[in-house]
Amino acid sequence: MVVKGIKGIVLSCDTKGIITNVIHNELLENGNAIKGRNFQAILHPSSIEKGFSFINEINNKQFSFDHYLTIQYAGRKYRLYFIGLKLDEELLIIGSENHQETFLLIEEMQKINNEQANLIRRLMKDKFTPPPPDDKEVQALFNEITRINNELVNLQRELNRKNAELERLNELKNNFIGMVVHDLRNPLGVIQNYADLLAEQTTDKLTENQRWLLEVIQQSANFMLGLIEDLLDYNRIESGKLELEKTTINLNSTIERWVIIQTDFAKHKQISIRYHSANDNITIDADLKRVEQVFNNLLSNAIKFSFPGTEINVDVSIKGEFATISVRDQGIGMTQEQLEKLFKPFVRIATEGTAGEKCTGLGLSIVKKIVEVHDGHIEVSSTPNKGTEFTVYLPLKKDK
Repeated sequence: MVVKGIKGIVLSCDTKGIITNVIHNELLENGNAIKGRNFQAILHPSSIEKGFSFINEINNKQFSFDHYLTIQYAGRKYRLYFIGLKLDEELLIIGSENHQETFLLIEEMQKINNEQANLIRRLMKDKFTPPPPDDKEVQALFNEITRINNELVNLQRELNRKNAELERLNELKNNFIGMVVHDLRNPLGVIQNYADLLAEQTTDKLTENQRWLLEVIQQSANFMLGLIEDLLDYNRIESGKLELEKTTINLNSTIERWVIIQTDFAKHKQISIRYHSANDNITIDADLKRVEQVFNNLLSNAIKFSFPGTEINVDVSIKGEFATISVRDQGIGMTQEQLEKLFKPFVRIATEGTAGEKCTGLGLSIVKKIVEVHDGHIEVSSTPNKGTEFTVYLPLKKDK
């Protein structure tokens, strides 16, 4: 076992993807039973093709990262973030619930490998002297210990190199995203402001076709600015620069206020929003702006993907040590395959809403990460053409 408390797995495989060892397991019951099986054999059917690509990329490029795959084992499913490394003729596969914990597992592996290497060196120094050449049994044991020690040293060196390369590539990606979105935000803001100004000053002077063209400019600018803000948030989270300003929040009044605001938007599609809470004083310690961002994204999506004339139900309650926010719609819903991709960044489950609303493909990925940095989690259930329900769990305020 590598480190307690991180729900994930670390597997050693041969170049064909056959699992040879379970190095760390804080996820699967009786994980040793998967030894000898192909890595793809423990994946959910929706992830098998991606699993093959993952193994091939490790073999071809010496490493692969930024893969979300779903494990299906003993009747349960786990969606994990995976990184793969090739060390000589061995593949090291590391998977955990998110990017940060996966890299923590790699760091812990490095520490443990150091400890193992140092232990073997001490044993060799303190307990063994080179055996006489005619003592073949002791000589073989001595040679085997020397071989294991050398392998551990090489593994540690290679692991350090791969980890440094992965961190460098991830930092380059985050820096690129940050640079691009900052450079785009200002000119897009200018386009939006001038489009709004033109709409205000020329309402009675434009033809119907000209007004339509101006509305297209406004809507496109608004969509692009929303995408830029999502990219900035995603970049902050991935770079570990998302700072929370926690205060004590009355969750009921916060959610109820935004339900009232969003109701006006829902009316345009003849959609009604029903709010319910069995407790009027549910408090949490959280960043108010980020909690509002989570809820507004879920409610906006519910409106976007609901059929006209349907109802959205919002419920705030307490379950154990968590406050919960539930948003349930009667919209287009999702298939099991779509649910598997739901929280992956830059993946669009649906290209547009029931009234042609556009999607950025980042909102739910950001929602999940914001919830997780608050030590919470999010659940989803859905049926095609019947609707979807998201439930967010956030820790209750603890009494001092």
